[in-house]
Formats: sequence, C-alpha cells, structure tokens
Amino acid sequence: INLGDCYAHFWRYKEALSAFKSAYSLQSSAQLLEHITSLEQYLSEEVTTNERNRSFYTLMRNFGPAKHLTGKTVVVYLFVETNQSQWSSLDRQQAISTLEFVQQWYTKQAKDYQLAEPTFVNRVFHIEGDPIMSRFHNTLSMQSPSDDFARYVVSKLGFGTLSQFLKTAKLEEQADNAMLFLHLNKEARSFALPCTYRWCEEEYTFILQPVKDPNWQSLHYTVAHEGLHLFGADDLYDIRNAKTYATNDIMHHATRYLEDSEINDLTAYAIGW
Repeated sequence: INLGDCYAHFWRYKEALSAFKSAYSLQSSAQLLEHITSLEQYLSEEVTTNERNRSFYTLMRNFGPAKHLTGKTVVVYLFVETNQSQWSSLDRQQAISTLEFVQQWYTKQAKDYQLAEPTFVNRVFHIEGDPIMSRFHNTLSMQSPSDDFARYVVSKLGFGTLSQFLKTAKLEEQADNAMLFLHLNKEARSFALPCTYRWCEEEYTFILQPVKDPNWQSLHYTVAHEGLHLFGADDLYDIRNAKTYATNDIMHHATRYLEDSEINDLTAYAIGW
C-alpha cells in the first residue's frame, strides 16, 4: 500500500495501480478497491482525452540546428516582454535555474545510456516589448503564424532571419547544436516547431508557462519535453499503445517531479542516442 501511495504521489499512476492490485491480491479491503477503481477510471479518461489513436511516429533525427543531444549545445533563451508577459529579475533567475536543472537531467539520462555527457552553454536575452509584439502575443498558438513572431523577436537583436541568428550563436560558441527558446510569462499550451526535413535551418520552441507552480514541476517538464522535440523526438502521448512501451517517457507522460521522468529507447534513438 505504501509503495502504491508513493507512486501515486509522484504521478506514476500505472505503477501505483500495479502496486495496489498486488496489495489487494494479498489482502482485500474497501480502501484498496477504491484506489484501484479510481486509478483505472483516471487512466481510462487520460487515454480518451490524450490519445488520438495515431499509428505513426515522426522521426526527426539529425534534422535542423539541434541535430542530436550529444557534444556541445548552445542554448539561446529569450525572455519576451509583451503587455501580457512581464519578467522580474527573480522570475528570470528562477527560469534559468530550471533550464540548468533540465540540462543536468539530460546529462543524467545520457549517463544511464553510458554515453558521453552532453555539455551546454546558455546565452540569455531579455527582449523588451512593443505594440507589435503585443499584437503577436494575442493570437499566439501552434496554429497561428508563430514564425512571424519568432522572426520579429530575433530582429530586435539585429538579425534578419532565425537561421542567421542560430548559425551565429553556434559559430561563436563552436557548438555542435543550437537551440532557441522563446519564453513568455503566461499560462497557455507550449509548443515546439522542430525541423522535419534535412535542409531545414530554423526551429524553435515557445515556452508559455509561468515560473511558479505549487503543485508540480510544470516548467521543468515543459522545458525538457519541448527541448527534446528540437533534438528530434516526437510526442508519444497520442500514439496508439505507447503506454505499453513508454510508460514514463517524458514524451508520453508528465510526472510530478522531473527526476521521475525517463527517456526510453524510442525517444533516445530519435535524439541521436
């Protein structure tokens, strides 16, 4: 029972269900049955909500500026100000601490695969807002022309294209990979637009997540998950039966704490491991 409670606390619900069922087989009780029933119902609803029964996986291995999670990666992190997204110095410090925590988690996952540790150098910019950026913000989503928003933000740093910006950062840091994060201090669905073909030179992710969440490490999960998209990983939460082979893979399921998430074999292959 205690094991099941621990798994449930960390949002590893499939392991919690298995532990409760094992306990119930040894000694049945109304409390255990209630735990089992509620978890089965929750997992069934989760599948109904998230799974679109997709039967294919889009492999983006070795595409774009962030080709594979090996070697040295320059991470360009832009704090974007608009009339709906303001950044205090403390918020920015906490966000960068989260980014560094995610990078440490990437490194640990690589060590688990007995790979050389990837290294990271972070270049951080604070982009002041203007009326044009605020107008972009009002319609920002994966379906909106987010390329225009990203290019406009980069133009405020003196670059004509995203490609030029990423190539310059990569060259100046003598890095193998370049990642671009645009972080707005708002609550919405974050998304990545990774390269899906070999000659692509522009990719980025919009992080639409406040720094603080009292319930779980939402920003840690978001940065780690969206970052892996740039390295070539596809989502697993909407693929048929992915729960049977990637239960705790970060591209499939969000655990309460990032330390309890994993990079399983399919995601590992996609990011160059």
